[in-house]
Amino acid sequence: MDNALKSVNNVSVIKTTYMKVFHYSDIEKWPKIKRGSWESDGMPGLAPVLRVGAMHHGARATGGVFAFTTPDPEEWIDNKDFSNAWKRLCDNVGVLLVEIEVDSKDPGAFVFDWGHIEGFLNPTETTPEKYRHDTRLEAETAYFETRVPLGVYLEKQDDFDFALPEVVLTEHIPLERVGISPRQPFIEEMLETNKGRYSREEITHKLEMAPELKKWLEGYRERKALDERGMRMR
Repeated sequence: MDNALKSVNNVSVIKTTYMKVFHYSDIEKWPKIKRGSWESDGMPGLAPVLRVGAMHHGARATGGVFAFTTPDPEEWIDNKDFSNAWKRLCDNVGVLLVEIEVDSKDPGAFVFDWGHIEGFLNPTETTPEKYRHDTRLEAETAYFETRVPLGVYLEKQDDFDFALPEVVLTEHIPLERVGISPRQPFIEEMLETNKGRYSREEITHKLEMAPELKKWLEGYRERKALDERGMRMR
């Protein structure tokens, strides 16, 4: 663990640099994350198999696990320049929210600005000029060049002015640093509204297929029952 030592009243105190980031995964992948798969060479955990890019040589050679610093990143959800970016992303990621413990000073943890790719793929009248690119290669080059170490980004976030920041973890993440988040925004919405990618019956069946997911579902039902009981007592 990469910790910093601080002296407080002549007493050495360990200042941890560990934090959680949030990754949306396919619900069917959880058993593979637990036991390992061909993607991770049989090692349990998350493997950085998704390429950062397709045209730029550095981006093409870099695999990553993509995440956010919060489950519902405000920069994506309330973005006046890229008003549809969050919806498009939600349509293309898994519904299971996974928490990853990461050292912010890990040399394999970065933040990139997806705004350059979004501006190329889905330009609108509100797209800022710096995010307008004529070719995919030009967009990927600009995107790849925005990469900054996670710890540096967190310390000087306002200085970077990223439109659509995303965390990219470029090294294998062992299972002991991966967990199912207590919060499940997409799944909870499906259970409550019977709308979304899966019906209430479909998502319930998927959750009941894995012990950890079934345990989360049972906890969710208990919380809902308590909330309803509290409402009736008011």
